[in-house]
Amino acid sequence: MEKWTSLTNTYKKRQQAYVMIKVIDILLLVVSAFLLLYIFILNRDTLLQMILIIFIIASAAIFLIYHYVATKKQALAQTTAIEKLVLLNEQGQEVQEWSLTDETSLLIGKKTVDYQPKIDLSHAEYAALINTEHALLNCVDGIWYVEDIDSVNGVGIRKPYRHLTQKLKQENPCAIGYGDILYIANTKIIAK
Repeated sequence: MEKWTSLTNTYKKRQQAYVMIKVIDILLLVVSAFLLLYIFILNRDTLLQMILIIFIIASAAIFLIYHYVATKKQALAQTTAIEKLVLLNEQGQEVQEWSLTDETSLLIGKKTVDYQPKIDLSHAEYAALINTEHALLNCVDGIWYVEDIDSVNGVGIRKPYRHLTQKLKQENPCAIGYGDILYIANTKIIAK
């Protein structure tokens, strides 16, 4: 139960940080407007005006590029929503699948008397390398996140357009999208 509380707190902190960033953006715009008013109306120093124009253009370019990239990432995540996870064997053949419909959180691990994960990898090829509580999947605002739960052999993710696998740090959720391959130890699960 502590892990669920910890995850909920993590997501709440991220939401608060997002709101704080928006407030800071608004404050920066207000301060910039007053600065422009002062420099271009009250002060007539042309050198200062030229420096400010260059600074404004550079700042606007950085701001627009950042928001363009963030919007593209969010749109990509929403348009490529995943509906299921599919277990792959060494030859890349589909062995088993789990539907994500009507789910908000899934535990990945091995079934024991005490643990009943929704995604049971007890019969996977590399089951010996998988912990009983290995990873956690959570859905927030329609986007699925995977998180390593203090596993011995780790969790990795490989995006469909990359050749390298990114190993996840513990308690640091990572968004997953369509075509991503999750590595639970050496076991491959693809998001579809």
